Amino acid sequence: TTSSALIAREREERTLGLLFLSDISGWSFILGKIFTALFSTVAGLLSVLPMFLLVVTLGGVSAIQVVAAYAVLISTIFFVASVGITTSCIARTEKNAQSLLSLICIMLFAAIPGYIAMYCAIKGNYRPPTLLLCGMSPFVAMSQITSGRNIPYAMLNCAVTIALSFPLIWLAKMVLPWRIARLDAPTATERVKEV
Repeated sequence: TTSSALIAREREERTLGLLFLSDISGWSFILGKIFTALFSTVAGLLSVLPMFLLVVTLGGVSAIQVVAAYAVLISTIFFVASVGITTSCIARTEKNAQSLLSLICIMLFAAIPGYIAMYCAIKGNYRPPTLLLCGMSPFVAMSQITSGRNIPYAMLNCAVTIALSFPLIWLAKMVLPWRIARLDAPTATERVKEV
């Protein structure tokens, strides 16, 4: 949830408008915030990679499974960071941004794919649109990886989450200037306090 706090915190501290007085572009600002949020998480994930590769040498897990698991994790982290930046641009406070991010991630990763998977299991038919919607869930992708039977499904998960990340980043870039002008203006209660 670090990414959901970055822009909202700047707005709460009223430093966001000052950042845009410099010649920083909206794209460089948004991408800088995303990569700031991603750096520590991906660095921590990569620091554990030698331990996972040790398991490969002991047997029982293939190197393809480890690579697929890391691909799913990194694409999911990138997607959550882009959702977090977008919620941070939309929400007024840091707390609201984090709540909105949590709600969106629960819906996209657990509730909707879980419901679709149960429906398909009951009806016994798996159609491509339902598989695409289930493809967003990293839980389903990881279960496919650990079973070792469907590695392409994990790559579908990576493709879907990364493909959905870019429109969210674009949305954050488009919403940010409008929200700065609107939310940095004093509210009615703040205007009454000043008088």
